[in-house]
Amino acid sequence: MTKKTDRSLKPVDEMATELAAHKTRDGCTQKIYKAAADEHKGEQLQADLENRIAALHEAEKQDKIDFNDLEQVKRRAYDYLEACKQAAVFPSVMGLAVHGFGISRQALNQYLQRNPYSPSSEFINKIRDMMADILSNAALYRNADAVSVIFQLKNHFDHSDKVQVEPVQNNPLGPMPDPEELRRRIEANCIED
Repeated sequence: MTKKTDRSLKPVDEMATELAAHKTRDGCTQKIYKAAADEHKGEQLQADLENRIAALHEAEKQDKIDFNDLEQVKRRAYDYLEACKQAAVFPSVMGLAVHGFGISRQALNQYLQRNPYSPSSEFINKIRDMMADILSNAALYRNADAVSVIFQLKNHFDHSDKVQVEPVQNNPLGPMPDPEELRRRIEANCIED
């Protein structure tokens, strides 16, 4: 029995090459997806950097904030929060410091540490609590990554996991014997030569 050869069929290698070209043309390969994803990440990074650079320029133009002027602190904080609302971004301590007050986050934290009970510090701490609450709710409603939120809360909003260590009420080895009673028992069992 002889094999019948159909000249209209292409060799397997040639078909595979054409199929691969077709698949690549339709954008179905991981390499193309990865390249598009990497390009998108690059575009996001560029846009973020553009925004940050513009914010830095704006912060340089702002007058330094006078933390003794509570009304100025409030006005700038509310302006920052309103801008976050309009832009649909999470407010942050760093954003408040740079965009709202025209200072660095470190400078804001130093002020808060040196003046813990000033009216401005108390107001700013209320804002920080509000920011932490916004992040917590975003994680609960799955509008933000929970792991990132936990990191933010611990590192920027003074939250922590708590382990309470309490003294043991009952001795796990039993009640503590009276030292005098112990001495008598030992003496009673000692043999003298």
